[in-house]
Amino acid sequence: MIPQRFRLNLVARLLTVVMAVLLIGGCAAGAPSVNHGSSSESSGDGSIEAPSQAVIPVATGTPEPSQTASATAQSDSRAGVAALQTTPEPTATEEPTQEPTPTAEPSETPRPDAPEPSDPTRSDVYERGPGGRDEIALTFDAGDDRGYAEEILDTLKDYGVVATFGITGEWASANPDLVERMVDEGHQVINHTWSHDSFTGYSTGEGTGITDTGAREEEVVNTNQAIADATGGYDTRPYFRPPYGDLDDSVLTDLADFGYTITVMWSCDSLGWNGLSADEINERCTDPAQAGDIILMHVGAASQDAAALPQMIEQLQANGFELVTVEQLLQP
Repeated sequence: MIPQRFRLNLVARLLTVVMAVLLIGGCAAGAPSVNHGSSSESSGDGSIEAPSQAVIPVATGTPEPSQTASATAQSDSRAGVAALQTTPEPTATEEPTQEPTPTAEPSETPRPDAPEPSDPTRSDVYERGPGGRDEIALTFDAGDDRGYAEEILDTLKDYGVVATFGITGEWASANPDLVERMVDEGHQVINHTWSHDSFTGYSTGEGTGITDTGAREEEVVNTNQAIADATGGYDTRPYFRPPYGDLDDSVLTDLADFGYTITVMWSCDSLGWNGLSADEINERCTDPAQAGDIILMHVGAASQDAAALPQMIEQLQANGFELVTVEQLLQP
């Protein structure tokens, strides 16, 4: 028989071994599990434990060559997802070459045919129309200031009337907008020299005037070019109006050589440039008007022709006259 003290010792040792085995097994099986949920859980002491977050790798691969350059990853701004977009390289384009603007050349303008010259070597002079029709041509010379040109054009437009303007080159260069408007609104423009210098000196005194053929040609050619530049190619030939009405055989011969076979004079000078009032202008040119008349007026600020114009138009039309351009008036 085993003594009692040995039995107690043996039991104590067995208990120790059993407790050790239980302790080791509990440690191995009691590791905490990983919470894969999205919500937070309360720990035993009442604090909130943050949920563990899984890191998701993002692929950032380069598009294969087979993908088109316009392929675009769609973007959902509400979900906060950024989009990738492949943009094609810009294609280089050649800059257009800036061509210089050509100078407008005088060109044929669709207008009534001019009368054939009675003598090709000499410009024909017209003081009135030869047709005998109830037509009158209102003409305005422009060689000084801008004056009432706009008001005259406005009046003509309001009444639906066309007229003829004798334009110097200097005036055309200073007022290209008005010259362009004249042509655009159906008026005729005729060459009135560049400087408005007399071609004989008769009206400007002894020792004055442009009497050299070359100088005369330069005056009319440069004027025609200035008008062409302002209008996109309007050609004043063959119509010419002499400054001051000064003419002689040499002038008429030179003009024909320059292509100006028609010299436009007048049957009535309003003398508005010389201080006549609007009423006096109409008494002078409107009251005694006859078929075929060519009435001379001016656009300058010193003249009352613009003020006389509405009454002139109304009275002439009331008397049965049609108001036309010079080139219409000269039709056979």
